Amino acid sequence: FKHWALYNKPFMRNPTKKPMLMHISFENSLTDNIMWLYVSLKENETGEPCETSTITEAEAALYVSERLQATGYHIHMCRYDPSDFTFRDLFDLVSSFEAQGFEIHGIVADYLNMMSKRGCNAAGNGADIRDLFRRVRNFMSPRGISFITPHQLSPEAKYLLRQGVDDFVKEVANKGYWDSCKAIDQEVDLEIIIHIEKVNGESYLTVQRGKHRKVKLTPERDLYCVLKFNPVGGILDDINGKDLSRKTVGGSAIADGGEAPWWR
Repeated sequence: FKHWALYNKPFMRNPTKKPMLMHISFENSLTDNIMWLYVSLKENETGEPCETSTITEAEAALYVSERLQATGYHIHMCRYDPSDFTFRDLFDLVSSFEAQGFEIHGIVADYLNMMSKRGCNAAGNGADIRDLFRRVRNFMSPRGISFITPHQLSPEAKYLLRQGVDDFVKEVANKGYWDSCKAIDQEVDLEIIIHIEKVNGESYLTVQRGKHRKVKLTPERDLYCVLKFNPVGGILDDINGKDLSRKTVGGSAIADGGEAPWWR
């Protein structure tokens, strides 16, 4: 959500509308999300640890709002009780902003499966989850809204971890290792598998792209990468800068040569 706002200038399908990005939380409080964004923005900009004890919620919200709206986007962040929030409520929320003259380009929902399944088809095991994903995809796609949500992996995937499988994200991609419903990948346009691996006291995010509905095939070498967590700033922004991604866990960044780690 942060990258969407920081590194994109709105390209309007209807120039008379106002561009919007939306973040919907069904888990964290709005205050927690604002403070997390504040710390992430500050530490990426300064390279120094960010101390929040002297910053008020209002000050953090103002800073986050100014930074994320600098490229022209209107930002809307909200939280709802997922027990009472259905797909109809989501669609009404989007429609209400469209009626106010906004053109919504992206929504991050954390996370969709927590929403009430009331009104969804519940004909079989996991059918209501699949139906929820289908309804949301079919509503958002014609509007040109990119909708992103995390979803947990299944107990079978966790079993693979306990068995010590190599290249975990590569192993589970495209194989339906989704919690509570193995078939949700049939409803979405794109899946990205992420997993944290720790080596020598350092943490790395491994990223594998799975299914992707697009005309041309993506080269195999571009489906996988590794991103390092840093003590300050977490995973640092490298857009418009040197490529900090890696080919292997523990290896050097692409910008620094990208050689394999010593144990390979």
